[in-house]
Amino acid sequence: MADEETLTEMETREIAFTPEEFREAARDFRGVIVRAEYNTPWTIENSPFAETQKIPQMRIQIRPTDQPIKDQYEWYAPTNIKNTRWYYFIKALNDLGVVIQPEGNTLEERINDFCKKLIGLEFQWKDHQNLPGLRPGRIIQRLLLPVRFYGKREVKPETGVTVVQI
Repeated sequence: MADEETLTEMETREIAFTPEEFREAARDFRGVIVRAEYNTPWTIENSPFAETQKIPQMRIQIRPTDQPIKDQYEWYAPTNIKNTRWYYFIKALNDLGVVIQPEGNTLEERINDFCKKLIGLEFQWKDHQNLPGLRPGRIIQRLLLPVRFYGKREVKPETGVTVVQI
């Protein structure tokens, strides 16, 4: 017989008993952005993505507030081209009424200010699948995007993340 904790976990999640009851695996949770950085090499302890990306990207770390799951991460390469991961992220923010006007005189200052303004924003996050990609016939298989805005929260300094300076 399973222990009490295992029974509680099993009782709180849905279980399928026929093929028709199964669904696609997708993330759906409420979470707050606790970290956002652009083009700064950083690694997550025990992560398979420890190598630095070749394309400058904004990386965000989302801490779930409604489920006991690990922090979630998403990467967006800023651009002005439609049907990119960045386009879908900015569109989702704007659709929710979250318009961030970054300040600064250079692109680096503006993107860093944008990242700072993301910290503490709390959303309902969902996986979106098979979004039209940049080129005809290409798709973005999975992308974590905000679908509901809850406001801004105070976020305490991050622990448990190793920052690598190059």
